[in-house]
Amino acid sequence: IDCETTFNEGNTGWGSVGGGYNPPAPQPCNCGDKCPTCGKCLGSNLKSAVLPDNGTTTAPTTDNCVYCDCPPVPEPLVYDDALTQNKLTNCIYSKIISSGLMEELLSKFVGSSRYHIRYEIVSNLSNASGNQVYGRCKPDPNNSKSMTVYINSSFFTENTPVFIAKTIIHETIHASIYQKVASSGGYEGLSSDNFEGLFRYYNSYGEDFSHQYMAGNYINDLASTLSSFDGSRYLFSYYEAIAWSGLWESYEWQNKTQEEKNSVYAKIELINSGSKKCK
Repeated sequence: IDCETTFNEGNTGWGSVGGGYNPPAPQPCNCGDKCPTCGKCLGSNLKSAVLPDNGTTTAPTTDNCVYCDCPPVPEPLVYDDALTQNKLTNCIYSKIISSGLMEELLSKFVGSSRYHIRYEIVSNLSNASGNQVYGRCKPDPNNSKSMTVYINSSFFTENTPVFIAKTIIHETIHASIYQKVASSGGYEGLSSDNFEGLFRYYNSYGEDFSHQYMAGNYINDLASTLSSFDGSRYLFSYYEAIAWSGLWESYEWQNKTQEEKNSVYAKIELINSGSKKCK
């Protein structure tokens, strides 16, 4: 080869007097789309790139493109109404949502997806028996994918922010379960192929399985969420006690000894004797 003559100039890099090897200029990576989370290429959408040395167009090589398995962009988990209009619940709700505590908890069991939950603050909220309740979740009769969570303001002065936070989360768990049921086409649409855990509890307890499901799966994680919300001011067992509130009819609770139940009651009472201000 005549060293004075370039060989495949612009492609292999042979050129320059003396026969040295000049590597070709790096071929640019031209991402068609980038992952909005990690900022790297999505491999299925690479565009053609213009080579810097000769202006021709060619497909970029994977050597120059850094890919990632793009994690899903978190979608808004909850759409709020009344909670942000009340000073106390706005403080509590903001801490739950902005920290990601609510989404992290729910995604462990029923998955995180877009759904619509409305919140309303009402007074003297009661159940079918006429007894006052802390909160209630009710499906929208005109839209199976929309739920309304009612929070009883009558209890605001009696309970600490961490207990009110538990009520909001407890009812939102109900809502998320109901919406998963709705997305499957109703209770009969649940199966081991879509929502295996819900399907198993439905088969065991019928349509009123949500408290059984929560008691069997959520206590530890809900307690952890409440501990984080409250800055871990108490021992973990105190947050477990709060998590049991509202699950009194579950079999897991009924199987506890009276001594265990009294311990839970005492821990809840102690926490609720604290400050009622949200900071």
